[in-house]
Amino acid sequence: MRYDDAENLWGVGQALDALGSRADARVRWRQALDILAEIDAVTPDDLALLRRQDPPDTPSIIARTPDLLGADRSTSYGR
Repeated sequence: MRYDDAENLWGVGQALDALGSRADARVRWRQALDILAEIDAVTPDDLALLRRQDPPDTPSIIARTPDLLGADRSTSYGR
């Protein structure tokens, strides 16, 4: 499912950012945002805002997804 791909890419981006690889993280976040836009899971206004942020906030659709480990996914790591 495309949403799962976006969610996984977002998580990889967060991990890369936490490890100090912001440029690689940005690539994953952009890929995730592209997928979310393709499946209409993010509004055009939210998409534009997230693309301007560095690092971007976690999209609300991903932040709302339950995390089995109980981690706070509302913002990017390293902020």
